[in-house]
Amino acid sequence: PIETCAAVPVPCIALNQRLPRGDTYPLRSFSAFSAPPPSGDECYANALHALEMARNLEARREEQRAAEQYESMIKAREREEQRAKARTQKRNGSGASVAAATSQRLADLDAKQSESSGMQSRAAGVAVIKTITKQTRKERDTQIAKTNTLADSDVNQSTKADIDQNIMDEAQKWLRIAAFQHTHPKALVRLGNDALEEAKNILHSSSSADASDQKHGDMPSELIDLTPLGRACRLYYLAGEAGSAEGFFNLGHLLWMGFPADGEDESAVLETFDLDSLKDVGVKNLPKGECNVIDADRTTATSCFKKAVDMGDADAMYFLGVNLLSTDDAPDQRQRGLHLIDQAASSGHAGALHYLALFHLNGDSSLNVSPCPPEEFVLRLNLAADAGDSDALFLRGHCYYSGDDGYIQDYIAALEDFVMAANVGNADSAISAGAMLYQGDVVPQDRQRAFELYQEAAELGSEDGWRNLVSCYMLGHGVPKSEETAKHIAETMLKGG
Repeated sequence: PIETCAAVPVPCIALNQRLPRGDTYPLRSFSAFSAPPPSGDECYANALHALEMARNLEARREEQRAAEQYESMIKAREREEQRAKARTQKRNGSGASVAAATSQRLADLDAKQSESSGMQSRAAGVAVIKTITKQTRKERDTQIAKTNTLADSDVNQSTKADIDQNIMDEAQKWLRIAAFQHTHPKALVRLGNDALEEAKNILHSSSSADASDQKHGDMPSELIDLTPLGRACRLYYLAGEAGSAEGFFNLGHLLWMGFPADGEDESAVLETFDLDSLKDVGVKNLPKGECNVIDADRTTATSCFKKAVDMGDADAMYFLGVNLLSTDDAPDQRQRGLHLIDQAASSGHAGALHYLALFHLNGDSSLNVSPCPPEEFVLRLNLAADAGDSDALFLRGHCYYSGDDGYIQDYIAALEDFVMAANVGNADSAISAGAMLYQGDVVPQDRQRAFELYQEAAELGSEDGWRNLVSCYMLGHGVPKSEETAKHIAETMLKGG
């Protein structure tokens, strides 16, 4: 039989009754029941949430600013039409006094606006034109919808700035907790990106690195003492040591290009050396970034890429493989490069798949690789295009359009590929798709959609895109005719061309 323990009487103490002096009752600690401190992943998730809030807030404000700028242009056009009407009335001798009064009021209004805002800079003109093209989609059938933005109209500018800063401070707080208390690799990479962006801002402004030290008071002392550029290198290195292939890749790319970038192509030829004999990257080898400058160091950069490759990073395999393959008179090194690209392609790297399609189409006699038959090229290019590589989609679109390199001519398939490539940021594909729809020779004509594609190309930086927008506005093709808008685009985006 199991013996039962006698109950021990516990004195009952009323809430308002003091304990007798000398009697003690142990109080249970509630620490065991409190929420545990957040993990590194939780801290990082909190940072991402704050950053997402900041992006959404800025997107809403940008949309509101765009609408206001566009409406301002519409009002300016209406004022010009009223002036023209007033001038016509004056020439006809009817309503001369009313026309004169109207013209004077408009002139006074313009003078007041000019005095308060001054002359618009070219940058402002660019912003206005980008706004015009973005707002054109909404203008066709209805007026621009007003944007609701967290009661922005009731919040003054200083309050908005405070809100933005508070959100960013919250994001930085969680990033640093994740990075420096939990050694979270993704947080370290993101802080490294922030430090590199800070170095770029210093490069393009008159501020100095010392001015930003106050923002980093909660960082480890060995990071505070570094310049933003040196800090970026150290953070990328720490991320790599914490298991982030991205950290080593970013560090390698920074050292490969130097800072400011030396202007050379990323595929500049590597020196000939034994890849396996490279020294390991260490803190002592990292540049300090003094005077906001880092000299390109491709040997150390290659060591970083190799560490990322060893961690299975496909981007590093592709980058290092392409550069090894570009070396001259080093067949073993070139063979190693081809092997790395094959590895990247096997992991589904879209750029590597596209590279191999072209490599095997042309062949390489020095590596005993013969040009592949058209059927093999079609299979290889399809793999790259289906993986989402924009250049592969663009190339396949042209193959469909012309019926070359093993593809049967198919204009609809060509248009689909051009549009898909445009959707992932290929400006040339947007131009090609727009031209097909504008002309309407081989696919049904749709100049409204063509205008939208030209607009996408323009927003991606294509001069041909801006030039085609000028033509559309001048002729009223796919968009309401507006010679004023066409002229403004030509003057701001095409330098009057």
